[in-house]
Amino acid sequence: MNSYNAERVVALYDAEAVLWGTRSATLPRHPGFRARLHFKIFQSVPPSCKVELGEHRIRIYRDMAINSGFYTLSEDRDGTSIIRPAGSALCTGIATDAGLS
Repeated sequence: MNSYNAERVVALYDAEAVLWGTRSATLPRHPGFRARLHFKIFQSVPPSCKVELGEHRIRIYRDMAINSGFYTLSEDRDGTSIIRPAGSALCTGIATDAGLS
């Protein structure tokens, strides 16, 4: 996010990725919620907004890995520093010689 380049960030996700926004009150209704739509927020993020990754834990279960942890969103708004802690989780299949399991 610190690059403010949505296309660069979107390229990191699979086309069928399901993303649930940090500040969203509901889960996406459709599988494959497009990362491009999710990161459209970059168009309105103030230049002072930054993301700092915190502690993360990776756990591996057979053919799946889960990375969970936290990060902090911060920005300066009208001379006031605003800090929002947030949690994250990423589940992914583990690549094998034959592709994803």
